[in-house]
Amino acid sequence: MLRLLYTCLEIMWFRRGPEDMPGDLRWTVATMAAYAAVGYPLSAISLPPFTAVLQVLVDLLLLVAFVQIVLRWRGLINRLPQTLTALAGTGILFTIFALPAMASLDTIGKSGGDASIPALIVIVLMFWNLAVLVHVMRRTLEVTPGRAMWLSLAYFVVSFVVMSVLFPPTA
Repeated sequence: MLRLLYTCLEIMWFRRGPEDMPGDLRWTVATMAAYAAVGYPLSAISLPPFTAVLQVLVDLLLLVAFVQIVLRWRGLINRLPQTLTALAGTGILFTIFALPAMASLDTIGKSGGDASIPALIVIVLMFWNLAVLVHVMRRTLEVTPGRAMWLSLAYFVVSFVVMSVLFPPTA
């Protein structure tokens, strides 16, 4: 498992790609379960427990649906396990990195302090996450960086809209 996490770090540093992930579906399932387990505390910062679970499940569903759609579009569905493992694995690490900043934002929001540093950290992580998604999509789909960027942005927008509609922010 440590080797898998190290490979995910290397993907985040743009040194490796999804093709370096194991193709075994068991690794994909384990990584996605870990992604959900790590994602729950992040969602639970601002949502009740049951709603946080639903948000994590919807997030997983959106990820799987997006990857399946783009892989089928390119006729590369055989790359599904490696792509999902890469995205869930890097997602685990991004979530772990974001947890302290998100918790700080929640605490600062309740106390009325200066949230500029944690907000900046979250924004940087969001753009880094987008860059990693572009990297994974480019390598997986064998498309130009521009096309990978448009696909990745489409996923981000659809994901944001679906999550905002299903789990509207509370005042």
